[in-house]
Order: sequence, then structure tokens, then C-alpha cells
Amino acid sequence: MTFKRIDTERIIANADLRETASAFTSLHSESRDEMSGPCPKCGNKDCFHCQKEWFFCRKCHPKRGSVIEFFIWKDGVTFLEAAALANGGVAPSPSPSAQP
Repeated sequence: MTFKRIDTERIIANADLRETASAFTSLHSESRDEMSGPCPKCGNKDCFHCQKEWFFCRKCHPKRGSVIEFFIWKDGVTFLEAAALANGGVAPSPSPSAQP
């Protein structure tokens, strides 16, 4: 059986969570790389933080997550749906990979 792999590393590298998250909440600069503001899911003020490749919410998502995890967490969508949203709304094309 041949498995196909979605290039999640490329999706994550091409995304900027600061831009993605700012479409759903008001963010302000904490430093050159980090932004913060109200959580787009729980609404708690100033507990949401993000940089280009990760986000967390001190109240409802304390572990860092990627842009794909952001959409799974925020919208309750599947991995494939989240990968598509993180990929600009375009479903990522699986690439052939070796057998396990």
C-alpha cells in the first residue's frame, strides 16, 4: 500500500500566524516577532499570543500550536479542512511517499 503525504511543513512555513489570527482578533505588538490580544475562541483579553509559526492561549490552548492546529482548535474542523484553510483555502495536494 502506498501512502500519500500532505506537506504540512510547507504549509506551516508559508503561513504567518500573526496575519492569520489578526483576521479573527485584534492583535498588538509585544515584540518584533510576537503579537497578543483577545483570544479568538474564548474571548479572554490579552491571553492569546502568536508568532509566525505558533500560537497559544493562556486560558484555552496553553500548548503552542501551528497554523493547522489553529484552525482545528478555533473552528473544530478536520485536519484536512484545517490544512486547506491554512493553505489559503486550497486543498493541499498529497504527494507520493514511500511505503511504511
